[in-house]
Amino acid sequence: MTRVKVDIVTSQECDFSAIAGCYAASWRSSHGFFPAERVARFDAAAGAGILTELLAQGGRLWAAKVHGRCGGIVCLLGDEISKLYVHPEAQNLGIGSALLAHASAQVHTPRLHVLTINLGAQRLYFRHGFRFTGNRRPFYEGIMELEMIGPAHSGKVPLATISH
Repeated sequence: MTRVKVDIVTSQECDFSAIAGCYAASWRSSHGFFPAERVARFDAAAGAGILTELLAQGGRLWAAKVHGRCGGIVCLLGDEISKLYVHPEAQNLGIGSALLAHASAQVHTPRLHVLTINLGAQRLYFRHGFRFTGNRRPFYEGIMELEMIGPAHSGKVPLATISH
């Protein structure tokens, strides 16, 4: 895997339309199990609506800037990592690892949910010390979301210096 320099910035430090566009492209790429019409309808406006709602609920949103462009996003709502997406054209460059490390460092014990069919994300989370809790919930037509919990942090992890 080739790694690139990743700057993690708050959603206020990045063009929100670029964040929403990155989210939409990533979501469409990873949700091909939905009917094609539903996938096609998930555009930047739909993504912006979901992200705006998460922010209104107290979520925190970061973007990974790579070469000045939004290469991925992650949201944290309480201690739950949500919306970790890497743009399809920027995958396998270390962006997902940088985003996951950054979000994990913000809370004592991070948790997240991953789809049973998303083996790539599961591998990423395992590499970062996450483990399945045994909790699961239905997602879509037999696909389940599995809860994972990450390693506890002391709170002394440098938060502003994560880059690859």
